[in-house]
Amino acid sequence: MAFGTGLLDCGGTEGGRPVEYTLRLTLGLTKTPDGWRIVHEHSSEPTPFDGKVKG
Repeated sequence: MAFGTGLLDCGGTEGGRPVEYTLRLTLGLTKTPDGWRIVHEHSSEPTPFDGKVKG
C-alpha cells in the first residue's frame, strides 16, 4: 500500500468568467500482480494557497 499527495491546479469558466482553483489531492494505491492500482481518491474543496508552507 502507498499514498500520494499533491496540489492540483484547475481552471475553467463559470458564468462566462475565468476561474482558477487549487485543490488538495490524495491517492491511495495498492500493488497487484499487474502493477500499482489506485484504490482510493480524495480531493478537497478549493482552498486558498499562496505557495508558502506553514509549519
